[in-house]
Amino acid sequence: MDDIKAYFLLALRRILNGTSSYAAELTANPGLADLFDALAAMLAGLDVRALKLAGSTKEFTKAGKAIRSKAAEDLSIAAMVASGYGAAHAITLLKNLNVFTKSALRYDTLENQILNSKKIMEDITPSATALATVGLDAAMMTLFTDDIAKLETLTVIPQDMIRAHKNEKILMETDMADDKKFLVEQLDKVMQLYKIKNMAFYLTYTAARRVSHHHIKRKLKPVDPTTGTLEIMVLAKSDLEAMVDATFVVESLGLTMLTDADGEIFKDGLAPGVYHGKLSKEGFKDVVFDFTIVAGKTCAVQFLMEVDDSEQDEPPVS
Repeated sequence: MDDIKAYFLLALRRILNGTSSYAAELTANPGLADLFDALAAMLAGLDVRALKLAGSTKEFTKAGKAIRSKAAEDLSIAAMVASGYGAAHAITLLKNLNVFTKSALRYDTLENQILNSKKIMEDITPSATALATVGLDAAMMTLFTDDIAKLETLTVIPQDMIRAHKNEKILMETDMADDKKFLVEQLDKVMQLYKIKNMAFYLTYTAARRVSHHHIKRKLKPVDPTTGTLEIMVLAKSDLEAMVDATFVVESLGLTMLTDADGEIFKDGLAPGVYHGKLSKEGFKDVVFDFTIVAGKTCAVQFLMEVDDSEQDEPPVS
């Protein structure tokens, strides 16, 4: 599964996990609770599809390519030997087998490779006794027959699995499109109210929701069980726009970073522990906070930065 899909699943999981601590809001607003229940059902459905897609068909494809090459090599040799015998003994049926070269067999369609391989065997079988005198004995005939059998089992049968895998991917993409539409047209709009009612709830939802865009910035990596990750989202309190180029400092780590165009900071590989951080930007009040890094987990925090209006007016000039 590609990173875009993986990040979308991660976003849904984070929304549900992050907002679960606001049970009072959901209890007081059953309509909103229904929307979150619907989101949970969507995630469950996508998880089922993701599990099916987790089984790669690469090994089947690899095995299929290998047997196609081997069968083409073996059957083309059988055709050449038979063609040479046919030319020497004026047996046109055998002589004409010279058209079945290795490349002609291997780079034709799979269906045609199987059909032509079978044709080679059908044409040489009536002359099996005579061809045995030049080396195409019973053991070789068995080898060629086995090649064809494997050609069918290792390519034709797995084709159904590959098609099923492809169809499952299409269904997952369709489901994701519907789920994204649900978020944009329903849940995102309802959650706007919580800018007024419960800003912490709204910010928790928004921060989790925005995980779906992280694939633009960085490659999804397996979770490191020994270190933790910090994700920060900073918005301006006045208009909830992303706070760009705010400075984030953790002195104990010697760490200094700037928020990006989305008002976000991402830092992985942090040792577990409690740290003290500070966000600052000219014209805004500093935000100082403690955060805890847990191994194998992500610490996600969100902040609003207020305009610094603490400067006193200058006294009038006399």
